[in-house]
Amino acid sequence: MFPTLGTKEASIAYILPGATFSTTFEYNVPVGAFAEWKRTKQVFFIFSEIVYTDVGTNASYITHFCEYYSPDNKDQPFTLCTRYNEAK
Repeated sequence: MFPTLGTKEASIAYILPGATFSTTFEYNVPVGAFAEWKRTKQVFFIFSEIVYTDVGTNASYITHFCEYYSPDNKDQPFTLCTRYNEAK
């Protein structure tokens, strides 16, 4: 089951057609958290909702992104979720 998402203040960026955009975020993980998550088989989720307007058509769209950290997956500890990843 996915956790309930809270609302945060939105960030704003302008991206021109054909351009790309990337961002990073910081999350202060408490000391020992990854070891505790591994011991208790917990999963750390990253959710993102991108709301944008096509300036050519003035149509609005929503894109969702989900990735998770699973300490049991040594080859690729960050993996895309099987749902909640959709782009319009």
